[in-house]
Amino acid sequence: ASGSLFNSIASEPAMGSPSRGGMPATTAVPTKDGDGWIVNGRKTWSTGGKHLTHMLVRVDLGEEAGVVLVEQNMPGITWINSWQDSLSLRASDSNDVIFNDVRIPHDYVVERGDAKAKPNLWFPMIMSTIYLGAAVSARNCVIQFALERVPTALGRPIATLPKIQRQIGEIDVALQAAQSLLFDVAAEWTGADADRAKMSARIAAAKTMVTETANKVTDQALRIAGGTSITKALPLERYFRDVRAGSMQPPSGDTALEIVGRAAIAEFEE
Repeated sequence: ASGSLFNSIASEPAMGSPSRGGMPATTAVPTKDGDGWIVNGRKTWSTGGKHLTHMLVRVDLGEEAGVVLVEQNMPGITWINSWQDSLSLRASDSNDVIFNDVRIPHDYVVERGDAKAKPNLWFPMIMSTIYLGAAVSARNCVIQFALERVPTALGRPIATLPKIQRQIGEIDVALQAAQSLLFDVAAEWTGADADRAKMSARIAAAKTMVTETANKVTDQALRIAGGTSITKALPLERYFRDVRAGSMQPPSGDTALEIVGRAAIAEFEE
């Protein structure tokens, strides 16, 4: 619908991310008249919050998991402001939402199936571009700072110091490598012969490299700028905080490396 904003609402306080399996505690129970469903439960990491017009909510349908469509203006929906003091991505409005006897039409069940959510291979690609962008912004910010920062004892910009040049060089080498891998995988994804279902290892590798690089680059930028970097005089502290969320998003940490490792081993088993 024109002007609508949708998002998948799946994570829960006890279950965590559905990518690891498990039946959601949020339930959808048929109404007595058979014309609808009653949704009850609590979801976390509900990105978009009150700005969403529609939510695709993962629920327990009784004998199987499923996804139901819930409209923001339906009675029984309460938003909990749980995200305002988060470390990262504070503007994402990823608050908790409570469904209390929310009635939806019978045909609002849009998916039935396995309790383990299907991987959205496009998601880590999109999120990687966000964290790469934040890292590039940190790089640009610290270079500008180095050109303008003239300590009294030095009498010239710190950008003229070999140490600073070397540190910025390390940032650029890391960013170029991460960007090259991400763009290469993106080109494969959009290729005419792309078998996207078999790209999970490549995507996991790109996501891991980008998020780890973003963490290292923003950390290095803080070290170059010194004490000023931990104040709001520069946006570096925000870039540093925001990219930390990437390590938590699927496929996260060891899970991503396991995907890459299994694919590498499988090449030799064939």
